[in-house]
Amino acid sequence: MRYSLRTRLLASFFVAIAIPLAVLGLYVVPAIEQATLDHLLANLTLTARLAAAEVAAAPEGVPLGAQINRWAHVLGVRIAVAVKGTAVTASRDLPAGITQEPGVATALRGSVAQGQIVDAGGRRWLYAAVPVERSGAVAGTVDLLLPLRSVEVLFSRVRWELAAAFGITAALAAGLVLYLTHALFSPVAALKAAAERVGAGDLEQRLPETPDELGDLARISNAMARALNERETRRRDFLANVSHELRTPVTNMQFTAQALLAGAADDPEQRGQMLEIIARESDRLARLVQQLLDLWSLQSGHLRLSRQRVDVSSLLADAAARFAARAHTADIRLDVRTPSDVSPIEGDPDRLAEVLDNLIDNALRSTPSGGAIMLGAYAVDGATALEVADTGRGIPDADLPFVFDRFYRGGAARDRASGGSGLGLSIVKAIVEAHGGGITVRSDVPGGTRFVIRLPSWSASADTGTMSHRGIETASAGAPPAEPRGPRAKGEEAPRHQRLR
Repeated sequence: MRYSLRTRLLASFFVAIAIPLAVLGLYVVPAIEQATLDHLLANLTLTARLAAAEVAAAPEGVPLGAQINRWAHVLGVRIAVAVKGTAVTASRDLPAGITQEPGVATALRGSVAQGQIVDAGGRRWLYAAVPVERSGAVAGTVDLLLPLRSVEVLFSRVRWELAAAFGITAALAAGLVLYLTHALFSPVAALKAAAERVGAGDLEQRLPETPDELGDLARISNAMARALNERETRRRDFLANVSHELRTPVTNMQFTAQALLAGAADDPEQRGQMLEIIARESDRLARLVQQLLDLWSLQSGHLRLSRQRVDVSSLLADAAARFAARAHTADIRLDVRTPSDVSPIEGDPDRLAEVLDNLIDNALRSTPSGGAIMLGAYAVDGATALEVADTGRGIPDADLPFVFDRFYRGGAARDRASGGSGLGLSIVKAIVEAHGGGITVRSDVPGGTRFVIRLPSWSASADTGTMSHRGIETASAGAPPAEPRGPRAKGEEAPRHQRLR
């Protein structure tokens, strides 16, 4: 049988309460009763000794009956005195069922006798018998009997009062336990219900946060719900964006193909234009699918990087060469600045070339005729920084925090009409982070945009086959990058280490 945690906790509390009460009832109360009886018996024996001393000091032949009765009345006991040569004098008769003075035989032998006896009616008595000594010899005995009826009544009353106190205590403890378990498990039940609602898809569910451990659990649960909600929102947005991006080229190709089937193919000029549209849209569709696959591989950690020593000057020069003709056609100056002392970097040259291609392509889209694009590199904090800066129209401050988001097209250079998919900078960021680096962006409107990539420098141990990173700090978009050593300020002419036009 399966019991809930609340039931088990209640049972544990009740057991924890019941055990002390049982110990009190079964051990402590009888121990108190026995200690009381031992105390009474010790006092009775002491009283018998005092009476025996009085009897021993009394002159022989003097009657003791009146004195014995007075002692018995004051002490509330039965007293019997036996002196050799005289009859037994007693304050009253023996209890029913007791035929002889208890302990007398032992006392006549010179020892003290004490204990309990029970009469015919089941009543208990304490007795103490002590010898009466005269001239060093036993001359008689003094025997005291103390009825325990009043003591038993007192014990019975105490037991009932203790039982009542135990019952009240148990009831109060049970009430306290029920209150505490309710106070403890109400938030737990709320957490459970919230978790079930989150599991059912209600990601807006939030729990009240209190300043205790359950509040910490509620905060964790709320943070998890927020994270799941954000992830679900991003997933829906991503699917919506993907669907929209795929729909556009597919729809264009579909309408163009239908136009060709409807007779447009008979006109050679229209046929050529439409086939060109189909080719362009199919190329755009293939490029988008490939970018999605690349982005998934990068962000899921499935992409394997071929890390090796990469010469920064060659990396930048090759990137500039790939865009030299396009820059010349657009009348945009393309400068490359690589100081001679810049360190090689550790990374995958093909993926790093992809990063630079994306950034230069965006720069060319946003830079008007007569502008300039600068590629550079410098050392910063034990790492190597690559820089791509342009004099284009810039990115508004409101768009800067989102430029690396998938499908975001805040800037004019990233709209669909210009051919961009909105994935380029997301891929750039993923590739840089896969290398253990970081990327930042600064922009002025107007005035241009500056991307700075920080990558691990190639360490000396890497030449022996050991790769090592030197603590690269990954900055978020919009954060100000570290200033390069000797970058050009606005309006300052860049050093012409290499100029391609």
